[in-house]
Amino acid sequence: MKIPDLERKLFVQGDFLEQETHRIFSLPLSVQAARQLEEIQTVLLKRVWDEDTNDIWNYSWGPSEYSSKKAYNILIGNTEAYPLLSWLWTSNNLGKHKIFFWLLLTSLGID
Repeated sequence: MKIPDLERKLFVQGDFLEQETHRIFSLPLSVQAARQLEEIQTVLLKRVWDEDTNDIWNYSWGPSEYSSKKAYNILIGNTEAYPLLSWLWTSNNLGKHKIFFWLLLTSLGID
């Protein structure tokens, strides 16, 4: 069954905001989840809904199209590895030795 565009655009406004909480979720909510649900409902209720406006996806890397590589780079970021770990992975040791020393170093808190 195909949902008309108008109904799809109004799902959040028509269904999510007007339903009782126990009808939306099948399990009881934690205190934190209930608070977050109230916050998002408040934000959505304050929003002005314009049925003639189409939704637009905006990505943090700019207006270009989505790519999993760009999303991965945004999520991972440019984190520098601890120099000892970098040296370990580039050393000419067997893989099992690298893994053993990596586990040893991470158990000591060297990340």
